[in-house]
Amino acid sequence: MPFFKTFIILVLTLFWGCAGVALESNPKTPVAIQTFEEDGYILLAFDALDRNDPRRAVEIFETLYKRSGSLEYLKEAIALNVAIGDHLKAREDALIYLEAEPKDMEVRRALIGVFASLNRLPEALAEARRLLGVEKSEENYELMASLYFVKQDYAEAEKYLESAYSLHQDEAILDRLTSTQVLFLKNRDKAIAYLESHSRIKGCSEMVCEKLASLYREKQDLARLEETYNKLYEEFGEERYAKALLEVLLYRKEYDKAILFLEKSGVEPEVLLDLYRFTGSLQKAQKQAEHLYAIKHDVTFLGLEAMLQYENAKNQNDPKLLESIESKLRIYLQERQDHVYLNFLGYLLIDHNVKVKEGIKLVEEALEQLPDSPHYRDSLAWGYYRLGECKRALSEMEKIPLSEIEAEEEMLEHYRLIQKCAKKSSK
Repeated sequence: MPFFKTFIILVLTLFWGCAGVALESNPKTPVAIQTFEEDGYILLAFDALDRNDPRRAVEIFETLYKRSGSLEYLKEAIALNVAIGDHLKAREDALIYLEAEPKDMEVRRALIGVFASLNRLPEALAEARRLLGVEKSEENYELMASLYFVKQDYAEAEKYLESAYSLHQDEAILDRLTSTQVLFLKNRDKAIAYLESHSRIKGCSEMVCEKLASLYREKQDLARLEETYNKLYEEFGEERYAKALLEVLLYRKEYDKAILFLEKSGVEPEVLLDLYRFTGSLQKAQKQAEHLYAIKHDVTFLGLEAMLQYENAKNQNDPKLLESIESKLRIYLQERQDHVYLNFLGYLLIDHNVKVKEGIKLVEEALEQLPDSPHYRDSLAWGYYRLGECKRALSEMEKIPLSEIEAEEEMLEHYRLIQKCAKKSSK
């Protein structure tokens, strides 16, 4: 943690009984404390704190120290001076205190914070080294690292953070260490090595895995990125991790893996539908569209289900099948006059000789929305052909570029039949 945070924690530790003290001073109470015994002095100090007068409390604690010789009173004065920002006085009192109690780490940390606040880094570093000489703890190593951060000596800061981390493999220190390696020392590989090692020994926590994922993404190490997001989703079950994993799978074109993951997890059901269609699993796509319509009541899925039902049918001339598909498409078109479905239903009615004239009207509506569509024009021509209006059908087919007609077998077959019919009718 930054040395400022360490410093504040120390102040709170020392500043017992003084929570909520404001920094503004009220007028001093005109009481001659000389007439009181030690307990009376203490009561006066607490009274000053209750009245938000910490400076008065400092004076009383210092008087208590001078009269009793007890270092505890001087310690209280140091904490209050730190709290009100009187760093010079805090420094003076801390040096006096440490002459008598050189192993008191709380006061030495306070002194380090005071030196840092006074921009006297060499002295702060010297005190921090003394502190480490007394106890090599995570907190003391972190404090030393914080001072080197202030000095902008990130290589030295890294060394002390490494020492702090080596003691108990604390994740908070690991976070700070790897952030230093990435942001200041530009050594992503070293940060990754630390995080991977921690993951193997201690497990991949959310913080560690997220940090690894970020670094893998930067390096374009997609295999490890996939593995990490998979761990995060399995451990925490959050949808954001599922989406991130899916993104990686799709980017890597691992469609079968993506389908298995979506089937198992139940997330992104619409993407699963698209993947079924993309990979040619049309039976599964139809069932998924049916499922989505049942739970979402969105006609998008009903229309898609109808199309897939027709494509999947073994006997596309089955009257019951055609009736079912027509019914679904009409429900769709009641809500959305979409040209794709107008043409699909229109062509269906035309091609199966069910309601050819109505089919033509539907195709014409589709052409109003998309006049240049060769497929819609082919549908219209086929409708006229079904009605026996072959010349009119040929006129519509000739509006389609020959290259596009020849590119599709069904359209080319229509063109040949219409040409043949038109020739017969012209005789």
